[in-house]
Amino acid sequence: MTEEEGGTGQITSTKYYTYNGYPMKEERICYYNISTGYETICKGTDTSGAANSMSNMILDLAGYGSVAVGLFNSAMTACQSYAEITGTAPLSGSYEDFVQVKLSYDVSTKYTYADLGYGDGYRLGAVTQKVRLIHIDILQYYADCKGGREISTHQVLDRTYTTLNYSNPDPKAIASIYELWVERIGAEIYHHPIIF
Repeated sequence: MTEEEGGTGQITSTKYYTYNGYPMKEERICYYNISTGYETICKGTDTSGAANSMSNMILDLAGYGSVAVGLFNSAMTACQSYAEITGTAPLSGSYEDFVQVKLSYDVSTKYTYADLGYGDGYRLGAVTQKVRLIHIDILQYYADCKGGREISTHQVLDRTYTTLNYSNPDPKAIASIYELWVERIGAEIYHHPIIF
């Protein structure tokens, strides 16, 4: 197995092995402690209404189903979190209101190749993925007659999710050698896509 360090927080590794008599190659690209940067999830007059129903991030595990990941340590919503910190419910109805989210995570993408012996060498058959959610920061702002108030919350998530075939991609890679099989984890917070 060869391994090299790329840019900040990136490790690339390659290994060669045999599975059911077929030569296989796996390339793995891992990024550590990556951030989405602050992304605006909702903005404007409906922000407090949106924040009142914002409590989960939905992960699509590409064939393994969907899972809801709580954004807070309890079942509270972003709006309830704001009220707990400030002691008052957010005022609503301003075009300046917003909720932004910044997610920190690790992601490992595995590329699995097989050589079926037809003379065309290694061909990519499967792409699978693992994501570790590290923590999330939620920034809320609601305008009022005094100029508004901005509140930031930080929650440790430390949860790992994989696509269905991440642990054993070899059968899929062999079966899909001429029609690539791709599994990538997707996420959504209040209808806003998060790209890993």
